[in-house]
Amino acid sequence: MKYESFKNRTFAEKMCDSRILVNRKRIFDKKPLLEQVNETDCTRLVTILADLEKRGMLADWAIGGATALSNYTVAIPTVGIDIFGHFPAANGFRAVAAWLTQAYEAIESDDMLKIGSLYLRFLPLESANHVDREAAVKAVRLAGGFVIFSVEYLICSMLLTNLKRQYPRLLLMKSEQPCDPATLLAVLDRFALRERWEALPL
Repeated sequence: MKYESFKNRTFAEKMCDSRILVNRKRIFDKKPLLEQVNETDCTRLVTILADLEKRGMLADWAIGGATALSNYTVAIPTVGIDIFGHFPAANGFRAVAAWLTQAYEAIESDDMLKIGSLYLRFLPLESANHVDREAAVKAVRLAGGFVIFSVEYLICSMLLTNLKRQYPRLLLMKSEQPCDPATLLAVLDRFALRERWEALPL
C-alpha cells in the first residue's frame, strides 16, 4: 500500500521526494544536506522554461533522465534535472545561463544551474544520442505543463548507454511494465535494442 501511494504521487511531488531520498543518502555518507525541493519550485520550473521559449533561447525542450523516469514509477534519487532542447541563440547555452543568472539569480554549480532548490542540467539535442533526440520529439505533456520523455524512450536510452548504475532501473521497468508492450517492442526494434531488453532477467 505504501509503495502504491508513493507510485501514484504527482510528478512535482516525486521531484520533491527525490531530494528527500538524496538527502537520506547524504546523511548516511556524512555529507552536507541539500536544500529541500518544494512544489512551488517545481511549478516555477515550467515558468522558467516557458520564459526561455518566449525569448527564443530554448526550443523543443523535454525533461529526460531519472527525473522523467520517476513519473512512471516511484521517485528516483537524483540531484540534476536533465533538460534536453535546442538553443537557437548565437552563443547557445551561454546565453541561457547568462539570462537565467540575471532574471532568476541562477548560480552555476559544476555542469548545472541552481535556481532556488533546483539543479538544472541543460543538454543540447544536437549532441545527444539518436534515441534522446527522437525522445524529445515524441515527448509527452503532463498536467502542470511538464514535458517529459515517454517511458519507452527512457528504457531505450538506458539500454543504449548501458551504464551500470542504470541496471536496477531497467530491472524495475521490466518487472513493472509501465507501458504498452507492443509500443515498447516497436521502439526497441527501431533502435535495435530488443535483444538487450529481452536479456534482462525478470
